[in-house]
Amino acid sequence: MTPDMHNALRVVGQPLSFKGGDTLRQKGTFAPDMLLILTGQVDCVLSEEDAVHLPVGPGTIVGEIGSLTGQAATATLRAVGPVETLSLDARALQRLQQEAPKVASDILRHLTHLLRDRSVQNQDLLAESTGEAADAITVVRCSTLDQMRTAQRVHYDVHCLENGRDSALADHEEGIIIDDLGQAGTTFIAYTGVQVIGMMRVHSGADCDEDVRRLHGAHLTDTRAVITTTALHDAYVSDDVLSDFLGAILTFTTVSGADALLVHCPMNHEARYLARGFVRTGPDVVLDEIGPSVPMILRV
Repeated sequence: MTPDMHNALRVVGQPLSFKGGDTLRQKGTFAPDMLLILTGQVDCVLSEEDAVHLPVGPGTIVGEIGSLTGQAATATLRAVGPVETLSLDARALQRLQQEAPKVASDILRHLTHLLRDRSVQNQDLLAESTGEAADAITVVRCSTLDQMRTAQRVHYDVHCLENGRDSALADHEEGIIIDDLGQAGTTFIAYTGVQVIGMMRVHSGADCDEDVRRLHGAHLTDTRAVITTTALHDAYVSDDVLSDFLGAILTFTTVSGADALLVHCPMNHEARYLARGFVRTGPDVVLDEIGPSVPMILRV
């Protein structure tokens, strides 16, 4: 990157410091930002078992694959001694586009090339290392308009077509459901192969509207997160699918600083949530979205 690009990122980024041995990213977790390393060295661990390491230093951006594509982190990042970084999330990039559009365009072009080259590099480094089979289920954090439209479509398919319910928020011509909650929340979709099997959306307590706050009462505070939407195709509902979805949401909310996760789960899924450490917070209720449901909480 050019000096102008570095200087522009320093204006919009949030400084983060790490001590030697600190983990900047854990492989398999979700994070809303990428990091620009300012000083120090970072060990990029693609495979613990086979010791596939890639050292990176000042001027390097890390975490861009997860931030730009919504995938879980593809490597664990550990600080080798003191490290100074800048955290760059979607808001930072949007601010940059507003304040310095020419530099922002150059940075986005650089990130596109970096994403492509690093994805190929990681695949090459891991090609003969682990020999592990690809996961049957892939959970992705929506970070593009196409991914959000996919989530809106599966929401419609499950709610209106599969469950036979109507919604004032449904666009029957487009086959999607759009609501205001989608603007502030973080949405995840799950695939098996190329088949989309479901979506979940999570909000921080601070971003919830009055309807959500009223639904969860005193249990919902600004320091907690809440799953506000769940749509899973019946044919794919299983312990593995739910575990992968909740794992993605829990890692994301933990990184975001939440101390608990709330949900109204469908009554027939209660046992699955209990098995993962959730506990009831009140009596059953009937919701338009999912029917009979159980209010639950998991402290993280």
